[in-house]
Amino acid sequence: MQESPLEIAQSVCSALLVGRIADAYGRLHPWLAQSDCASLYGLLQAAQALPGRNHLMLMLEDLLSTYPRTLLGCPVLLHIRPDWLIPDEPAEYPKTPVSLPEGHPMLTQPSESLEFVGWVPPRLVPPQSMHASPPRMSIPWGATMLAIALFRSCEPMGRDECPQAPAGWWGELFSEQTKEARISLSAQRMLPYPQAIEAGRCMLAVINREPSPQDLFFLRPDEEASCARDARLFQ
Repeated sequence: MQESPLEIAQSVCSALLVGRIADAYGRLHPWLAQSDCASLYGLLQAAQALPGRNHLMLMLEDLLSTYPRTLLGCPVLLHIRPDWLIPDEPAEYPKTPVSLPEGHPMLTQPSESLEFVGWVPPRLVPPQSMHASPPRMSIPWGATMLAIALFRSCEPMGRDECPQAPAGWWGELFSEQTKEARISLSAQRMLPYPQAIEAGRCMLAVINREPSPQDLFFLRPDEEASCARDARLFQ
């Protein structure tokens, strides 16, 4: 029977506090591989009151980012309108949502060190539960939406070393969609996967005029403020 989130948090923190890093990794990694989203959030919440919390969070950040081949995310705000709509006139949008573009063999990658993987919603899940290729995502016409563009780095990267995809690359990625639509897009920053998910949640809260999420475990306050500013500028 799998240990509860509190039990695994206690055992891993205890091991980390006495320097038994290999033991801590040996317990946490297989537990995470069998966990779902609810168990992951249970672990994060249980760890907050424990001695050794900071050590556990650093190990979790590495595991969720699949270090050393780091999984990165870029929160992308999107607003898509049909190209044939006349400005300032009542809009009747198509009912079929717009599919976000997938990677394909002919797509130039953003850089030599980055590979575009696909799109996920702003919801933190253990990477082991993701598909090798994320399922296709669609967004409705005429609504401001947010999705996380996933990239895999070919080399280890810290949170302050993440490259950015050039503006021209986003235009190439959406080249098919722009044949029939006008796309407003904001993709300001790339972060390790867990921080990118939380950044996306913060930006979505601004767009939806909701309070900022309180259960942020990986995003720094300065990063949260920058993401909120990006979302306000997009509005």
